[in-house]
Formats: sequence, structure tokens, C-alpha cells
Amino acid sequence: MLRVLIAALMAIGLAKALHADPDPGHLVTLNTRTFDLGIEVAKMRRDPDFVPMNEIDWLKPILDADPALGPTVFHIEMAHPSIKTAARLWEWGEAGKAGTLASRFRYTSHIPERFQLPGFETRSYHENGQGSVVMIPTDPSANFSVSCDLNPRTDALLFCVLYAAYPPDPLIFLKARLYHPAPQTIRSAPLHAIAARMREIASCLDVTVQPLDRAPDGLPKLQDCQSGPGA
Repeated sequence: MLRVLIAALMAIGLAKALHADPDPGHLVTLNTRTFDLGIEVAKMRRDPDFVPMNEIDWLKPILDADPALGPTVFHIEMAHPSIKTAARLWEWGEAGKAGTLASRFRYTSHIPERFQLPGFETRSYHENGQGSVVMIPTDPSANFSVSCDLNPRTDALLFCVLYAAYPPDPLIFLKARLYHPAPQTIRSAPLHAIAARMREIASCLDVTVQPLDRAPDGLPKLQDCQSGPGA
């Protein structure tokens, strides 16, 4: 009986350790959401409105080895409160309204083949299809976009950025940058998986409602988190 009691007490103690209150110095709040980064936030090189995920020392090896996020630079960011929502990063909006993607990316002809992706609508900034392009899934529930900038002289890809919504907060968005990708990278990149994985990791670190699970070594557990962000 004594052994059973001791085992029960040890289990309770371990459970409390795995759900311990986060260190206040490890927390970052963006608008209505709070994230536990597991490191001293004050030592990070960051502005108040974004979190450079690849600079989190314990998380970087996980991101580097991730099949979807491996080659990207991943940020959690907050749009300026004056715009109310970050959705204009992945919605076309009205063509006649200033600041919308539709007002800046108006052309659909002469799109280079590498940007003609199945299940996406692609528009370019220039009528000849050169310069910058934006690709948005035709499924409106996807809530992400991909923009690419090209060198106007060589037509080489400079970088591409995937912007994705973070559903618990309309001002927060997730961003994955891909620098100097190979010409056919965008056609083969797992774009939907990149958006989903960013949301999953952000959800794992979101402690607005409850503390995140921790492994016995004290590091956050990512492998068991749900793919859907918490409420």
C-alpha cells in the first residue's frame, strides 16, 4: 500500500512539473496571445511585434530537421493594430481599394510557368509577368498566400514569403521566408504543409489558455501538440 501511495505522489509531482507555470521571462505577448519561448526573451534580437523562431536555441534544431520548415526562416508577427486584421496578406480584397493585393497585383496573363500552381490563383505586379507575383489558394479556407520577388534583370528568384493566418487572433500572422530558392522550388514546395506546420508550432507555444507540456528535461514538447490552434 505504501508503494502505491509513493508511486501516486511521484506521478502527481511529475504531472505538476510537466505543467509548471511558465517563467515570466520566457513569455512574449502579441496582441491577445501569449507564447512561452522557453528562453530569456530579453536576450533575443527582436522587435516587440515579432518573434524570430529560428533564433530560439532549443527550437532551431527541430525547425532545421522539419520536412516542411527546414529551409525557411520562420516568424510569428503582429500586424499594426490600425488595420484591424492581417487578412489582407492572404486575401485579394477589392481591386479599387488602396492597400489590397488586388490593387497592386492586377495581371493574370504572361505568368511564368513556375508560378502556375494547381489550386492557386497567381497574379503579377507587372503586365509582362516579371517582377513580383502573389499566389493564393483557390480554397478560401486555406488562409495563406505566397509572394515571390524576382531580379528584374536576370529573372532569378530573390526570395519567397508564405504568410499564414493564426486563427485565434486576427492581427497575428505567421511568416516563412525562403531565400534564393532554386527556379522550380515553389512548384515542389509543400506550401499547405508549411502553413499547417507553422500554425501547429505556434499553437504548441501558445500559453494564453494553459501552460504548455514539458518533457522531463524541461524543454517544451512539440511532438504531441494538436494541429489546430487553441481557443
